[in-house]
Amino acid sequence: MTEDDFNFDKRNVISPSAVYMTHVNPPIHTGAVVGFILAFLIPIVGLIVSWSAKRTIDRQHLSGRGLAIAGVVIGWIGTIIWTIVLVLAVSIYFTAASFINGQV
Repeated sequence: MTEDDFNFDKRNVISPSAVYMTHVNPPIHTGAVVGFILAFLIPIVGLIVSWSAKRTIDRQHLSGRGLAIAGVVIGWIGTIIWTIVLVLAVSIYFTAASFINGQV
């Protein structure tokens, strides 16, 4: 037997990778990930970045929409909490300052 006896036309052979081809999801939009993380650290910035990422994802049909929505929700909640804390801190400060000065 020679080497030519084992050669065959490769055009008639189906590649195993072609038979078992699977759907691959696109990578998650980076802005959605960054916005989600920032929503925990700096809520107002995370809110803005997540909202921007969500708009981009919706326009360009990218992956990561759920993560962007989570970043928007967490950003809103964090911003509201920080606003309440800031208002309470300022009111406590001025109440304490007026009490110390004897204006109560």
